[in-house]
Amino acid sequence: MGAGVGPELSRVRWIQAWRRLVTARWRVARFTRHGNRPAAAAMLALNVVLGLLPAVFIVATSVLIGRVPAAVRDGLDSAAWDSLVTAFAVAGAALLTMQALSPVEQALFSVVRQSVDATMRDRLMERTLAASGMAAMEDQRVLDALARATSDLDKEDEGPGAGAAASIAVVRNWTALLSMATLAGVAAGWWAGAGVALVAGALRWRQRRQMRVAEAAFTAAARDLRGWEYFRDLSTGAAVAKETRVFGLTSWLADRTSAFYAAYTVPLQRIYEDTQRREAFAALASGIAILGTVAAVVGAQAAAGALSLTAFALFLQAAAAAIPLGDFWGRPDIGSQSGLRHHRAITDLDNALASHRAPAATEPTTALAPDAPSRSLDLVGLRFRYPGSEELVLDGLDLTLQAGRTTAIVGVNGAGKTTLVKLLGRLYEPTAGRIEVDGVDVSTVDIAAWRRHLSVVFQDFLRYELSVRENIAAGFPKAPVDDAVVAQVAHEAGVLDALRERGLGLDTPLARVYTGGTDLSGGQWQRIAIARSLYALHHGARVLVLDEPTSALDVRAEAQFFDRFVDLTRGATTVLISHRFSSVRRADDIVVLDRGRVRERGSHGALMAAGGEYARLFGLQAARFRAGLDAEGAPRPTEEDR
Repeated sequence: MGAGVGPELSRVRWIQAWRRLVTARWRVARFTRHGNRPAAAAMLALNVVLGLLPAVFIVATSVLIGRVPAAVRDGLDSAAWDSLVTAFAVAGAALLTMQALSPVEQALFSVVRQSVDATMRDRLMERTLAASGMAAMEDQRVLDALARATSDLDKEDEGPGAGAAASIAVVRNWTALLSMATLAGVAAGWWAGAGVALVAGALRWRQRRQMRVAEAAFTAAARDLRGWEYFRDLSTGAAVAKETRVFGLTSWLADRTSAFYAAYTVPLQRIYEDTQRREAFAALASGIAILGTVAAVVGAQAAAGALSLTAFALFLQAAAAAIPLGDFWGRPDIGSQSGLRHHRAITDLDNALASHRAPAATEPTTALAPDAPSRSLDLVGLRFRYPGSEELVLDGLDLTLQAGRTTAIVGVNGAGKTTLVKLLGRLYEPTAGRIEVDGVDVSTVDIAAWRRHLSVVFQDFLRYELSVRENIAAGFPKAPVDDAVVAQVAHEAGVLDALRERGLGLDTPLARVYTGGTDLSGGQWQRIAIARSLYALHHGARVLVLDEPTSALDVRAEAQFFDRFVDLTRGATTVLISHRFSSVRRADDIVVLDRGRVRERGSHGALMAAGGEYARLFGLQAARFRAGLDAEGAPRPTEEDR
């Protein structure tokens, strides 16, 4: 009994693997529901016809061959000659019909592919954008699956659209193969048809297995593929052209690109060569043995007169047409395998994203007042560690931010300042503790509703390759663009005059790759980002969070900006994150963070008088600035240098 466990287990596993494959193929075929359905239906009908036409052609030509002796013997006016001409006409019509319908089928393939790709691209965007926080987009599993899911989109013969279209296109090949095996059986006996089907089927199995093995290797190499694509784009992009040449990085970039390409492709080539040598020999040897035996027996029957010339010709043509159908099918094989790859990637992506979905709310969603916070924004016992890390970035942080006032948060690198910005934006949820707005826990507030109360300037703010107007109006995209407000906040941020001095307007594209486009200095881009946040304030945001908002401005420009900053943000609850102590001295309240906790708090004057950590760091930075250095001790550039 125990001896049978191994084979039985293998059989069960084989059945399970086969079921998974069939299920996956069915789901890939169902991608057609997301595309042009009439085109898919027409393509299916057309492929059935195209799969049967070769059989019509072979039957007609076999009849033609069989009628030749009688037609030659009886002459042009005989019934045999008329039958030969009819067979010729049928064969010619079948051939011409195939030639005429094939371009139509290719056009329908493209229509189905493009329509499915467009829908699947949108669905993929919905999946990734549905994550309300950042954790999912920093998860290695999500990134790997996403790279695989997007790698084949919009390619001619690959991707979900090609997979859906290929699921229809294979009908032509399978119809042709089965019809050839049937014709061989009709001509020489069922065993001859079975032999042809067996050889063609074995070749088909080997071909598909080889593609599945290569696909498994492709999946395992997803990270190397992402690395190669990154360095390839880095090597050919204009954004890094200056730095790579100045620092002599061109050879290093080329070497890294080649290394990732080799890590990605060499294992695939090795697997392909191994399976090709081992399995191709076995398939070739067995195919020759089986088909050779069948052909010898059929030939002997024909020689003995047991088979007519028509039947013998029919068998030979059917067998000759069936064997190539066991080999690589080109576009249908590439497309169907790519569709399976996309299906697996989407499944993996959904599984990876599932771990980041917030649990269903246990309390009803709380509505915030339009002017919230009107009293305070409270951080209560906040603890936070990044996914996969055991280190607490915030460790029991308790902090009250008074509504309508500017609170500056300072501290050394790693103190938790930027992490606090992410928690305020609910890009991450606290590991423990809570954030309250006028006593309301923000975790019970709809996340989109809370973010409408929030305006943020991140350190790594986005530089959209759009017009000045669109870059600024991105601060509140739900409302129609208000040009008057755009111009006002651009002026308040100090960028409008700089643009006009260069003859630029709000319609100017901020990218040189567009006609009439331009690029801005680092300081000017930072002013665009500040204007974007001020635009959101004009549209109802009540909390303004600025993370190093003037790091790209020189000291004089920074001082001028903060001289007006209090007036610009009057009435808003402002959180200013900075490592420049000169930029926070005008804040109503200053908080010194250290290892995720509040170490000191007070006004600039009070903290300087206390002689604690703030006073020590302020003195160090002041000495550096007097020496012509920046806050980190490096030579200080001007805004134009940036």
